[in-house]
Amino acid sequence: MRSEWNGARRGPSAPEGYWLRFCHGFKVVSARGRVGIVEDVLYGADRERPSALAVRGGLFGTRVEIVPVEEVAHIVPRSKLLSLRAEWVRAA
Repeated sequence: MRSEWNGARRGPSAPEGYWLRFCHGFKVVSARGRVGIVEDVLYGADRERPSALAVRGGLFGTRVEIVPVEEVAHIVPRSKLLSLRAEWVRAA
């Protein structure tokens, strides 16, 4: 099963909403390579839909980056893989 999502906001019952809520441990990649592993799912004012993902990465896993869910391009649940949009650039 491959869920393709373009970051557009949809209702919380959409399949990608489910996988965004339960993507702890998914590997995160971008066009530049491996970003890290989803450590936590963060919520803003809307408690039904995640607003960002805390992604742990770096050489020794010491860096945590906050990635807005709008930057998610594809979710592949079977492979536990989440890919970011091509335009996404790691924070300096």
